Amino acid sequence: MANEADAFHPICSVEQLNHAACLEFILPEQLTSEIAAKNITTHEAFLINWHGEYHAYVNSCPHTHVSLNWTPNQFLDVESQFIQCSLHGAIFKPETGLCLRGPCLGQALSGLPIVLRKGFVCVDLNAYKGT
Repeated sequence: MANEADAFHPICSVEQLNHAACLEFILPEQLTSEIAAKNITTHEAFLINWHGEYHAYVNSCPHTHVSLNWTPNQFLDVESQFIQCSLHGAIFKPETGLCLRGPCLGQALSGLPIVLRKGFVCVDLNAYKGT
């Protein structure tokens, strides 16, 4: 039986990200096969603090599977209102990952389950695997 701590992959401390700030991270090894099953080849993801709530997504546009960010840790449009794909300009709701405009309209970013544990923002590996 795996250690309970192994079920949570820490990304950063809760104080590290202000509102509308993003942080890139490498997907935990435990998730790479599940992500690959969705035909996504990246091992990169990002975390966003949106009005005090944390959301994490695989760094892959549902349209072409390219990385979303313009530069390191920059995933939002110039007004800091939406996540924006750097290739075609598709925009996504930060709190759901749903595409609101662009070639992937109605599709969503691949989300990762987030929990707060002991002052850290973590990916809940068991929740992603459906256990």
